[in-house]
Amino acid sequence: MKLLQTILAAVDFDDTCNSVLAGVKTLAKRFGSEVVLMHAVEPGEIAAHRVETVKAAIVDRLEEMRGELTTAGTTASRVVCQHGKAFVEITAAAEKLDANLIVMGSRGIAANHHFPLGTTTEKVIRRSPKPVLAVHPERPLAFGNILCPVDFSNASGRGLVNAIRLARAFHGQLHVLTVMPPPSKYHRLDRAWAQWAVSAEAAAATQYTRDFDDFLHKFEFRGAEWKKTIARGEPAAEIVAAAKASNADLIVMGSVGRTGLPYVFMGSTALKVARQLPCALLTVKQEQVLVARMEQNIADINAAFQEGQELLEQGFCEEALAWFDQCLRLDPYFAHALEAKAAVHERMGHSDQAECCCKQAELIRQMLWDQQVQASIRASHPLFGHRRPL
Repeated sequence: MKLLQTILAAVDFDDTCNSVLAGVKTLAKRFGSEVVLMHAVEPGEIAAHRVETVKAAIVDRLEEMRGELTTAGTTASRVVCQHGKAFVEITAAAEKLDANLIVMGSRGIAANHHFPLGTTTEKVIRRSPKPVLAVHPERPLAFGNILCPVDFSNASGRGLVNAIRLARAFHGQLHVLTVMPPPSKYHRLDRAWAQWAVSAEAAAATQYTRDFDDFLHKFEFRGAEWKKTIARGEPAAEIVAAAKASNADLIVMGSVGRTGLPYVFMGSTALKVARQLPCALLTVKQEQVLVARMEQNIADINAAFQEGQELLEQGFCEEALAWFDQCLRLDPYFAHALEAKAAVHERMGHSDQAECCCKQAELIRQMLWDQQVQASIRASHPLFGHRRPL
């Protein structure tokens, strides 16, 4: 089961290149992913009559990188070199390859420079519907400490799902952060309103905490080490501060739509976070990073059941259900699959479905037992043609 099948690594032959390759190795080794290396030559960077010559040299360098990945035990299937706007070519290649993830280099806050907005990485994040991982050039990609800011929206929920899965896969610590907006600066100016403002702020904080807990209750954290934090203040500043304070390896942010820099909070929060990026950044839109795909109909019921069990252990409840359903299509009387479905539904909080699956499994086991008893009686009873020897 490959949860991360295809990684498109867009390299740029600068100080981010080594970090991108190292990050790709880490991911590909963990998930058995196929890697495609790519570079796009921007129009106008080289004279028209030299384009093919330069592309050939780039392909040679990409092949060297592919060899390095292969030597490291990674499956690097091919290299791609295109001539055109880099963000357009990378976005198109990811769609054509049906890549699960695009990995690119970023800058950060080191060496007195910030996240280079307007560069290829930022444009790909804006344009591509695929998850994009921007790797910091001066920090090796790691997943030991993952920060995921949420604002209770569906977009931030998608980010959290992927953060949980990565934390499980790499046995990392997940820090779920939400930022409560600061109180109005005008409430306390009027003495007549001061006492009311204190009570209102306390009530708002209590409600926000309750909303945070309700939001987190929707997610399956089993198998992941995690903690939650509520900060108060300006969202972008608090996210960056939390990343620095916890020495986060990765920030995972949910994103809305196909265009616009991904944001977790309304306004320009993600824009501000990106400009101060202290570590790697993973943005997630509609497509998930780790996906359990049923690409073929496994005829072996035991193999299908094993796939489901492995997915359940990794927290992929819905995907596990699909495999257990496959088992039941192969054998409607496979009680183990029904019991496994009951376990999944129980974990997901679907008590009625869990009870129904348990009852079906019990009925099947009773029916099979009755059939076995009847067969035993038939085999030994003289009325059914099996007389004992005299």
